[in-house]
Amino acid sequence: MNNFKKIVLAWFVKIFGHDKVKGVTKVFHLLGAVILIYILSTLQYSRIFYILKEINFFYLFLHMFSFFIYFFLKVYRFYFILDRYSHKASFFTVFGATIEAQYFGFVTPSRIGESIKIVFLEAKAGIPKKISLMTYVYDRFQDLYFMSLLGLLGFIFILKLPINKYLLVFAVCMLIVFLVKNLILKRIAKKFKIDKFSILSLKSDFYLFFQNNLIFLFFFLEFYFSALSLGVDIDFFYLSAVAVLGSLSTLIPISVSGLGIREGIFIYYLVKIGVSKESAFLISFLDNFGFLIIFVLILHLVYKIMLKIFAKWVSEHKVKTNA
Repeated sequence: MNNFKKIVLAWFVKIFGHDKVKGVTKVFHLLGAVILIYILSTLQYSRIFYILKEINFFYLFLHMFSFFIYFFLKVYRFYFILDRYSHKASFFTVFGATIEAQYFGFVTPSRIGESIKIVFLEAKAGIPKKISLMTYVYDRFQDLYFMSLLGLLGFIFILKLPINKYLLVFAVCMLIVFLVKNLILKRIAKKFKIDKFSILSLKSDFYLFFQNNLIFLFFFLEFYFSALSLGVDIDFFYLSAVAVLGSLSTLIPISVSGLGIREGIFIYYLVKIGVSKESAFLISFLDNFGFLIIFVLILHLVYKIMLKIFAKWVSEHKVKTNA
């Protein structure tokens, strides 16, 4: 694992340069820390401790279950896209790549560290970086496109705008983005000289659309069950709209993993409907940072155990074959 991390660091330095990586990281860390410290200074900690003391473990379990389903669906989507580009990697390998990507995503602005999947897949499965890059771009497009679509709907819902007035323009804009994505991907493929690049079929696109619906359903359930576990009774659709806006804010490169900005958005919109500032902060902070770190550590441990079991199975299989 240490060797893998060295490869990752060298990859970032090669792209951005050592001084830029070091300087930009410090600036982003500072901005995120300042925003978060300001929010923390406005909270009542006695109230936070009381909320945590009264946490409902049944809803917390449902929150954990929703996260694990969400995570495995995301792994499968990447695996599905990679498979359609005629490059084979086991689901297990993609699972490991996604876990490592989550780790590096924590500590980089706009979660650009998740692109480490590219390095991992080359090291573990021998897939060329340019192929993994195309898969990563297409996979990220699915998130950005679907999240933007839901984010615009969220604005309409939260601001109570007349749907008839905005829905047609919204639908046309989304359709245009969806249709031009093939052109964008072709240009990227040409730039990286990927000769065998092929656009996914319309059937595959519809299948991905179905996958995205499931992925974001469990993504919203995460926040909803998290809120219920903290004693906050809230409208599912309103919270989902705020969750999308908060997630989109993490793409703004002024903090690490969106810390500070996302919490500010949750506090701003949830306090408007009567949720306490402390509860709003906890819903965002615990779901996007506290619980997520715990979940990723659990998945990392599961991956390590699976690696050992797989290595043992391969060893036993070789012994039987030789016998």
